[in-house]
Amino acid sequence: MSSYNVSTRYAKALNSLADDKGNFVKIAADVELVLNTYTGSHELRVMLASPVVQESKKRDIIEALFGGEIEKESLEFLIFLLEKKRIIDLPYILKRFLELRDEKYGIVRVKIKSAVELDKSQGEKLESNFKSITDKDVELSYEIDKELIGGFVAQYGDTLIDASVKNQLRLLKKKLLHDN
Repeated sequence: MSSYNVSTRYAKALNSLADDKGNFVKIAADVELVLNTYTGSHELRVMLASPVVQESKKRDIIEALFGGEIEKESLEFLIFLLEKKRIIDLPYILKRFLELRDEKYGIVRVKIKSAVELDKSQGEKLESNFKSITDKDVELSYEIDKELIGGFVAQYGDTLIDASVKNQLRLLKKKLLHDN
């Protein structure tokens, strides 16, 4: 079974659990916390992936890290993944859960790369434009990329909009070389 199918199955199970327990928002916050901790800790990733570390030791570490920080259901879900030998799929499952949450609430997350920091009015204009393009609520995240020279690159889902000066120069060069 593909990693996408596995992550979708487990993410949907967690989604259902969260809905059944009536604390979807809190479990979604737990998922973000666990995912950020996992991606931010090389040691945790290596330990959870290691076949040498016993399952009981992994369980103890998970409980020590998250026991007092997340909902009981969220912790039980992590232990369940460990017992089912799916802890290696943890980041994919958690990311898929967050994607399902965004679909559920009609949210599109747009990553904006720009050469310089955008001011408030530029950010508001981009947000408004992406709202009208996607017909969904939009959450923007920003990153500075000096190589773009000017303009921006936006990505949401599988869509990439490259309105950077770097790209415009590349296209111009391609056109000039092609016309000769």
